[in-house]
Amino acid sequence: MRKSDPVQEALKIIPQLSSVISVQIETNHSGPSSHPSIPALLDAAWTAVANKISSLTFETYSEDLAAFLPAIHFGCLEDLTVRVYQFFPATNTTAILQAHLPTLLQRHHQTLKRLALHIYEDSTNLSTILQTLPPFPHLQHFGFVQHFADVDTTDLSGLFHLLSNQRSTLKSLDFYFPTIFGVFPPGEAFFGQGWCQVLLPRLETLKINFPVDWSEGFLRYLHQFSESLSSLVVISYAPINSLVLDLVIPKFARLRLLHHLHLFVTSLNPDQLSVLASTLPRLHSLYLDCVYVSPDKDSTSTHASQIVQVSDIIDLPSNACLYTYLH
Repeated sequence: MRKSDPVQEALKIIPQLSSVISVQIETNHSGPSSHPSIPALLDAAWTAVANKISSLTFETYSEDLAAFLPAIHFGCLEDLTVRVYQFFPATNTTAILQAHLPTLLQRHHQTLKRLALHIYEDSTNLSTILQTLPPFPHLQHFGFVQHFADVDTTDLSGLFHLLSNQRSTLKSLDFYFPTIFGVFPPGEAFFGQGWCQVLLPRLETLKINFPVDWSEGFLRYLHQFSESLSSLVVISYAPINSLVLDLVIPKFARLRLLHHLHLFVTSLNPDQLSVLASTLPRLHSLYLDCVYVSPDKDSTSTHASQIVQVSDIIDLPSNACLYTYLH
């Protein structure tokens, strides 16, 4: 008896998946895929789900991108994530992205509500791609990952273009800038860039995953969203030390609509949390990553039992949540 061909069997089954609405494609982490059947399998999959798919995620090496990206239009696509790594040092990831990504984005700009572009390669720059994009009339969330060297050599002008186009639609931003040299510029320099000056009157959620110094430059950036921001997540490589936290907490008063706050701090004490509670009376969810919890200003403790004592002194709404995670 002839052994059945698994590829042919898969090609028979795939058309039956016409009700699938979410697809995630991931490359084998051992390296780029080279199996000759992949294009045929993906073509069959794209044809099968074309009329229903609303969410699509790619996590792949740039060397595989041309084979993986669909060449057809998905009429209901609302959520697109492209997460790209580079396997071979000599690969020109920027050139690959420029050749294939704009077409995919332009083809679906009328339906996308959520877009995330995560590029994990030191020398790749997305600005030339972002500058080619038309406005997305329904885009509410944008996530962006790109390596950052310094304000003089890292071109983020494409962000200015996209944010300017979407100033009336964006409700959520998620930024992650891995540093190439391990040093991040002062907040006055970084948040003085043009893209940081784009007013986004509908922005409700902001997630920042890179070092911030809580300087006036960064605080000015936050305060421009004071009339709309309800959720703030700041995940820095280094926690906020206690002295800086004392200075920063009162500055939150201008974020009067804030319901959710997530920070990474070195320490907590009851006085700081009391001020935080009175500064943000609408806060419903407080998530604090901390190195240690202290029972008062002048002592430190690494005992998790202190979490209960700290929680007891916060006057938050009855339906509020407090999460304290000790490192």
